[in-house]
Amino acid sequence: MRGGLAWERLRRDPAALAGLLGVVLLLLFAVVGPVLTADPLISDFAQPPGPGGGPPGPSAAHWLGSDPLYRDLLARLAYGARLSLAVSLGATTLSLLIAITVGLTAGYLATSRWRWVDTVLMRTVDVAMAFPYLLLITAIGVALDHSNAVTVTIILGLTGWTGLSRLVRAETIALRSRAYVMAAQALGASHARVILQHILPGLRATLLVVGSHAAAQMILAEAVLSYLTVGIAPPTPTWGRMLHEVEHYIGSAPHLLAAPAIAILFSVLSFTRLGDGLRDAYQPQRAPLRGHRARLLVDVVVVAAAIVLAASHRPEPLAAPARANPTAATIPHRGGTLRLATSFDIYSLEPATAYNEAARNIDDLVFARLLDFDPQGTLTGALCERFEALENGTRLRLTLRPGVHFHDGAPLTAADVKRSLERSFHPRTPSPVASLYNRLRGLDAFRKGTSSNITGVVVVDGRTVEFQLTESDATFPALLSLAAAAPVCPSSGRYVDAKHPTPPCGAGPFRVTQHIAGERIVLQRFEHYYLPGRPYLNSIEWSLKMPARTQRYRFERGELDLLSEFTSAAAARYAHDKRFRGLTSWVTKPAVHGVFLNTEQPPFNNLHLRRAVAFALDPAPLSRVRSNIISTHRMLPPGVPRPIRHAPLRRHDLAQALKEMALAGYAYDPHQRSGGYPTPIDYLAVSDTFEQAAAELFQQQLAAVGLRLRLRLVSWGSWLSLVTTRGQAHMGWRGWAADFPDPANFFEPILTTAAIQPAGGQNVSFFSDPAFDALVARAHRETDPETRLALYGAAERMVAKQVPFIPLYLNRSLLLRQPYLRGYRPHPVVPLRLRDVWLARRTP
Repeated sequence: MRGGLAWERLRRDPAALAGLLGVVLLLLFAVVGPVLTADPLISDFAQPPGPGGGPPGPSAAHWLGSDPLYRDLLARLAYGARLSLAVSLGATTLSLLIAITVGLTAGYLATSRWRWVDTVLMRTVDVAMAFPYLLLITAIGVALDHSNAVTVTIILGLTGWTGLSRLVRAETIALRSRAYVMAAQALGASHARVILQHILPGLRATLLVVGSHAAAQMILAEAVLSYLTVGIAPPTPTWGRMLHEVEHYIGSAPHLLAAPAIAILFSVLSFTRLGDGLRDAYQPQRAPLRGHRARLLVDVVVVAAAIVLAASHRPEPLAAPARANPTAATIPHRGGTLRLATSFDIYSLEPATAYNEAARNIDDLVFARLLDFDPQGTLTGALCERFEALENGTRLRLTLRPGVHFHDGAPLTAADVKRSLERSFHPRTPSPVASLYNRLRGLDAFRKGTSSNITGVVVVDGRTVEFQLTESDATFPALLSLAAAAPVCPSSGRYVDAKHPTPPCGAGPFRVTQHIAGERIVLQRFEHYYLPGRPYLNSIEWSLKMPARTQRYRFERGELDLLSEFTSAAAARYAHDKRFRGLTSWVTKPAVHGVFLNTEQPPFNNLHLRRAVAFALDPAPLSRVRSNIISTHRMLPPGVPRPIRHAPLRRHDLAQALKEMALAGYAYDPHQRSGGYPTPIDYLAVSDTFEQAAAELFQQQLAAVGLRLRLRLVSWGSWLSLVTTRGQAHMGWRGWAADFPDPANFFEPILTTAAIQPAGGQNVSFFSDPAFDALVARAHRETDPETRLALYGAAERMVAKQVPFIPLYLNRSLLLRQPYLRGYRPHPVVPLRLRDVWLARRTP
């Protein structure tokens, strides 16, 4: 059909005109929007937080508000439009080129003696179409690991041509049978002339139609890839990734999801309706246009409804806390069942091997420890009433409390302490912490099977046990607070069989009466617990594998008494809601997070460059992004014994960072944006975590001093493999949680020369300094508390000076309790310590 007639039919189709107008508006938005809006990659922390501590809402400076990292939402939408259109049009063009080549070749040769070429090509198309489209492009995206706009365009183009090639083949066969084509061939026209002058012009209508529909499909496919985090890498804004980044805010800030969702909907509808109109315009044999106004009306209603719904939706309200009973008891009393939940499954409560946080919280109630930490973080006796270090710390003698019994009724003796330790460290027990006790005399021979017992554990008498060490070890008392050293019942066996574990049995305040994996754990009060009158609760019911959102709703209905797991958005809302003051508690975890720098290889074998990074990074904005984040400048977190410091070990100082860049030989002019380190540096972080969000902020901060970061986001397993292998990672996120709350556990495993291994070591900075090693080793042996803390204070200063690792922030968790739950106190070691809680009224 001639173009003029086709345009006449298109002009009379309101749905097609609306689609054409929508495409034009999208193109204008993509071209002009990024020029008129703010930088989509820069956070604006001058804005106040939004309601409930969430992202800032719309304002005069930011018309649509900001995303969770305080970046302008309208600017990210505009840049996302440019990227989405560029990818979709590029991928569509590539798909059409491949489809034309394959389809035209197959169709042209289908009726000739070369018809076998058509057969081969079409069978290839059949095989390619057998793979699910979205699954295929997702698999390719995962395999590439790091994607940009070019790679995503190529992926979509190389996977989207199969269906188009069939259409081109069918049209080519039809065109070749036309009289004017046969006449040209009869007059001696070459194959090339026939294809270029007669076949290809005849395919124009088909290509316009399928191209419009394909562009809509490509927009949707790119959004799906980005939503699944295998598309274009952040911080580059794409509509799909914008959806993914804010899905947790659907109840508190729905406009964050609505903006990219409506943009995707509007784009797909515009290209689809334009394609429908082109199809109808190039088919004059169709009946007169009918139903097009209704089609347009439906589209307008759908888009308008989405906009109205997003604009009128209000954040999902938090249910008011339950009212406290004014007649409830004010002093602790016994009775009631505590109900709580976790999103994790707990397969084992074996104290020698189970070290995930959820299992540790329950083991704390089932297995009493020899030594323990009080709420101030001071090591005290638990099952032992007295402990003393002898011979300069090479011997530790414990005297057990009298009258302590296990859950099976057996009395606790010194022999049970020796038996339990030998069970935990038996050669057949898969102990994850045996190496921590390597200074215990005879442990190595026992683990190798050359000795029948641990000679360093000596039973002096029925209530006295002595630990003999190969050298002075000030950390050993803290090791006796770990679950691996907790006494277990005589019926627990000689070793731990991971495949057939024995029922958990200890001397704690509660005993396990039911454990159904994936469903619940029920604990019952142990009536013969060594503390008179304790515990106060009759029982504890722990529901397993319950999502955090479900836990919240059940808490609001009064079906849970304590809430310890939240989405980040919900935690911020509860923390900022005045109605819950007095019912919330923050518990800081004994862990530190920051950035490691590989000191062995360029560019961070340059000390001045490492110092430039340390001065440039500012962790303060992180607490604006997440309410559970606290900035720090220290290696040692609260809850771990540490020297008092009044002056910070590190500060954010851009001027000093620029001086260090100049001393490193990479001077940078921030006004001219010239100079700096010449090439991008890979920054390694775990994908889809808070560490990724922190990396995007650090990327902005380091750009201000001339260091360009290229985010490399990987899975947890890949991250662990890369950072622990020599020469594989320059810098990135690094977190370290203490196995036990002692300063040694924050220096020796991750910063000493002994911790360096070709692969699998924990010193991911590959930092080696003989003076630092000697200082830490001396502190490990020192038994005088004040001298020991002073040595670790010097170790902190050395880390701050040499900068192999930059401590930046701490993580804390929010706990929310019902008004009738009393007696809870945050603990520095066990996040959820419930030994002393009680209920002011019976639970319904």
